[in-house]
Amino acid sequence: MSTVLDKNPAPQSESFTELLRQLATSSATVVQDEIELLKQEAKEKVRSILSGMVMAVIGIVLSLVALLSFSAALIFYLIPYLGVINAALATGGLFAVGGFIFILVGYSKLNSNA
Repeated sequence: MSTVLDKNPAPQSESFTELLRQLATSSATVVQDEIELLKQEAKEKVRSILSGMVMAVIGIVLSLVALLSFSAALIFYLIPYLGVINAALATGGLFAVGGFIFILVGYSKLNSNA
């Protein structure tokens, strides 16, 4: 009949040392894998942000083209009533006032968050 006490303690300490070595190796591998995963997630997040920024810039450029088109249309509409110079000045003034209002609202929101 064999019991636990009959075993030689030397192989157990070697196997325990080997287990500790494997644990250290596995832990190092897990940490390295986690670091690589974090790097990959950061790269994906940067790509996503850059993609969003590119789309926003394209949208801004298209909006500016549309704004210029509407400005020209408004000027042409106002020419019979105000003349060429006054129609252009009225349209420019209208957009300047609108832009100034947006600047004030944005500035006040930035100051309220600070």
